[in-house]
Amino acid sequence: MSAGASVTINISRDEATPYIERLIEVMESVDGRKVIARGLERDVRDHLIRFNAQNPNRNAAAGWRRTNVVADAANATHGEATAEGVRISINHPMIGLRYFGGTVTPVKAKLLAIPIDPAHPAADPQAAEAYGQSPRAFHHLRLVMFGKSGVGALIARNRTDIAIGADRRKGREGRKRAKQGNTIHGGIYYWLVQRATVRANPAILPTDAAIQQSAATHAADYIETATTSKGE
Repeated sequence: MSAGASVTINISRDEATPYIERLIEVMESVDGRKVIARGLERDVRDHLIRFNAQNPNRNAAAGWRRTNVVADAANATHGEATAEGVRISINHPMIGLRYFGGTVTPVKAKLLAIPIDPAHPAADPQAAEAYGQSPRAFHHLRLVMFGKSGVGALIARNRTDIAIGADRRKGREGRKRAKQGNTIHGGIYYWLVQRATVRANPAILPTDAAIQQSAATHAADYIETATTSKGE
């Protein structure tokens, strides 16, 4: 193109304004909002299921079973039309923690039970059973506390090879308090801690931009269907 060249664009028909007006009509229509809500519900479900499939348990090779928390969240996803727009909700107790992250503290107990890594030298040979299970599911575990650190462990009674202190003056029957410096050789199912931090993982859910694009797509589909049915 030469230095003095110019470009002229002629618009013979304004197609953008009517389309935007139709989009506004969709959001003002209860039926339109319901269509968008159903579409977004499917999109969020599909994203959660895909995320679950693409992010296997990192300790699967060690025998840890999958809890499929994210897949369960997909089944708990629900879309609905509201008075002002569309709401997508996920009724699952863990999805918010996985998405936003945060520090977890015990509510019904004094300590949190964290499954030990099966590859840890102190892990029981069957420690992989603990992942995704409450300690209440096992009846062969006993408690060991490590000095005044506030950290302890739940250890298999019948497979324990652990050197601990002999001070049994505190605690109920079967509970022992280990002195600092003692060595654990095996048998642990769970570490007991006062708190645990979960890292935020926003990738679990679609981005805001993706949600907006999906909503626009479903609105456009609704407009096309409505237009076709009217023979326009």
